[in-house]
Amino acid sequence: MADDEQEESDAGNDDSEVTSDQIVDGIIDYIKKVDKSVAEVFKVIDLNSDKRISGPELQTWLKEVGIADLAPPDVMMTLGLIDENKDGYISLSELRSAVGEKASALGLLLEAVEDIVDSAVEGAKELVEDAKRVWDTEQSLLAAAFPNLPWLADKRVNRGIIVFSLVGGLLYLYNAFIGLAAGPSGSRDHSLDLTAMLIPGYDYNGYNAALAPHFDPLSFLVFVGLGALLFFAQYSTPPMDGGGGATAPPAAASEDASEEE
Repeated sequence: MADDEQEESDAGNDDSEVTSDQIVDGIIDYIKKVDKSVAEVFKVIDLNSDKRISGPELQTWLKEVGIADLAPPDVMMTLGLIDENKDGYISLSELRSAVGEKASALGLLLEAVEDIVDSAVEGAKELVEDAKRVWDTEQSLLAAAFPNLPWLADKRVNRGIIVFSLVGGLLYLYNAFIGLAAGPSGSRDHSLDLTAMLIPGYDYNGYNAALAPHFDPLSFLVFVGLGALLFFAQYSTPPMDGGGGATAPPAAASEDASEEE
């Protein structure tokens, strides 16, 4: 038993002889030996992907790669040698500085492109989720505004409103900028003028169309109306539970009644 305790004591003394500087050197040697960039190793250490390495993350990684199994105080001491701004974390630039890797212009550009792509992917995912939520909604803003029309709270009706608004808006834009009507040359390069079609005397030498691009007041108002219809087809935010406020008066009344008894 005494020999075992002596061996454990000696092992503890050996671990204590490993200084923080040696641990940092071990990190640098490891990064230089593996066929990866500092940024790639940084991502591996950064377990929660918050773009900074904490003490527990560094401790876990050092143990996994076999550099050292350090106690929390020793880990923080090692981290402090790399942490230049003393915020308690290691950033990518600080790790690069410790390793001595110079970030080339191409490397920085690639990292910037990667960040942009990641942001675009996340934005696309959110857009798809929102579009699906709008497409499947039953309680739209329009249905909430007219509760006496229960047929509006039907997702099939709401989908019809969405399709109608989108198709109508696209037709307006195509007609205004490219043209739906055929001109004297036979090519469809004239915009139908809804104002001229519906208001007598408001025409162009007997024609209800003008050379595109052309914008008439009534068509524009219809376009705005379609846009408003599309906006009100989106989902309505459910009202917050106001039960507490509604039940307070009866509770107070019951208390008063009990006091009177």
